[in-house]
Amino acid sequence: MAKTFIFCAVLFLMALGASASGAKKSDQEKKFDLAMKYVHIEHYTEALPIIKDLYSADSTNANLNYLMGVCLLANGSDLNRACVLLERAKKTATSEYVPSLFSERRTPIYAYYYLGVCYAQMNRCPDASAVLVKFIGIIADSTSEYVQNSQQKLKECQAKVAANSPAHFAAQDPIYAVQIGAFKQNSPDVNYPKFPNLKCFLDKSGTIRFLVGNEKIRSNAETLLENILKSGLKDAFIVDLNAVVKNSQEITEEVNTTVPASPSKMWAKIEYKVQLGAYRTEEKLKDDQANKFKNVKGVVPVNDGWMTLLTSGNFSNYPEAARYRNYINELGFEDAFIIVFKNGVKISTKEAEKYTSKDF
Repeated sequence: MAKTFIFCAVLFLMALGASASGAKKSDQEKKFDLAMKYVHIEHYTEALPIIKDLYSADSTNANLNYLMGVCLLANGSDLNRACVLLERAKKTATSEYVPSLFSERRTPIYAYYYLGVCYAQMNRCPDASAVLVKFIGIIADSTSEYVQNSQQKLKECQAKVAANSPAHFAAQDPIYAVQIGAFKQNSPDVNYPKFPNLKCFLDKSGTIRFLVGNEKIRSNAETLLENILKSGLKDAFIVDLNAVVKNSQEITEEVNTTVPASPSKMWAKIEYKVQLGAYRTEEKLKDDQANKFKNVKGVVPVNDGWMTLLTSGNFSNYPEAARYRNYINELGFEDAFIIVFKNGVKISTKEAEKYTSKDF
């Protein structure tokens, strides 16, 4: 992992050099620097929620798309999402990229490399080949570690696909579509724009997926995706329609796209924790963790912007978390309370009620 993501460390070191100018930084710049510090020491899990926070305030920033994609790829937690972010990032890739600037909105040419690696890890060998071949052409140095690693990733991808495919099976060419939403509900009614060729599929888990498009050429699907993202559906991404059809059943009745969605809950990774304290200094945090909370099991620090929270417990629903909070209160920590995270980002308990927890 250290070799694969060494470029992130280079970004961080260059950013440190730029910070010596002494100019007063905004809160967003400070968050950016903190995230890069975590990336530098390969703590991608800690860096990810900070970058997500920056991204939520400026999702059109290609550099933040790039950094979040790299962190997701490093964690291996959501490769599909990582590919979507890196697909956006590569559109602004340039050799003139300035990594030390928080205001930089372009991306480095290495966006092609990480996108290719992401495709390869998802066994999308043709897509990985197209992107990595382009990257190798840009680098034009056969001795480069990145070039050699690109070639190795392609070989590994092709070997995995070959090993998992029966000898008599002829691979079906992908048909690209754009997924614009997925809901766990009994009714397919949603409040979407009237996209042409909108189809619904019910998968084995009971999730209804909404897809638009039927493209044999990926670049056409990318253009469609770009237009859909501009319409405000920021979580849309490209899928292989053949794979969806293989593992789902199409809902053939007419889809009502003008009725508001039913109140059924959407899927997300929801985590309830009990907060014991919040700290600005590492010294005080370590002292309380070692002494004040020494009898509390599973005390874990969680980054929350410029604060670090000490938490205990991890539950998928509020009642279980409430019972544990009561137990912590009985230990003498009457100020302990419940906090909740959605996909690693802290949200309110009221907001969490909209979602059904799912482990990714």
